[in-house]
Amino acid sequence: MKICRKLLLLIMLVLSMAMFTGFASEESVKDLSTVDVVGTGKISADPDLVSIRFEVSTEGKSKNIMDETSAKTKKVINLLENSGIDKKEIKTENINFYPLTRWNNDLEQEENTGYRATNYIIVTTKNLAKTGEIIDIAIKNGAESMSGVEFILSETGQQKLLNEAIVKAINDAKAQAKMVTTAIGSQIVKIKNIEVQKNFNSYPVFMTNEMSKAEDSSIPIEPQNIEYQVMVKITYIIK
Repeated sequence: MKICRKLLLLIMLVLSMAMFTGFASEESVKDLSTVDVVGTGKISADPDLVSIRFEVSTEGKSKNIMDETSAKTKKVINLLENSGIDKKEIKTENINFYPLTRWNNDLEQEENTGYRATNYIIVTTKNLAKTGEIIDIAIKNGAESMSGVEFILSETGQQKLLNEAIVKAINDAKAQAKMVTTAIGSQIVKIKNIEVQKNFNSYPVFMTNEMSKAEDSSIPIEPQNIEYQVMVKITYIIK
């Protein structure tokens, strides 16, 4: 019986010491100081894709203009493919057909003046050198307008740029933390928290419809670099 009591007292003593050690350890962590640093990483790269959007439209009195628009769209697509653009790099979207109206003052109501059908062709290709030729083919063979040229990065290119920017931002943050702790005579223990903010910039090149229809199709279109900026906020525990 005495042995059981002694064993029980020993267990209680061990548990008490463990709890005390745990509290002490927790308190010691809370007492440690922290330092926050923000690192920045900027990386730029040449775009590897160009995206161009064209509108093909037809107006007329008959509802058959939808067929005319489809024929014009197919003509543009066929010519683009014949020029070397892959079929997978061309798509159509947002096919619309709607009536055109105007206000009749005599009847005091709107009246139908015809119909309009539109279709959009989007070309996204890796062949940036063909940008001017693509515009020339589309505008001179049925496309009514172009909403702009955008030089972009593929998903693979974006991820590569992002990874490089993150590494650069982290190295910048580490250098700042080391400089601060050295100046105040402290040491870095470990990272407490880290936050990453991404900012990706691509730059569209806008061209008016008059420019795209110009007789001289050699209008220079130079792609701009694409920039990825990453900010990394790191909280270090120091002692």
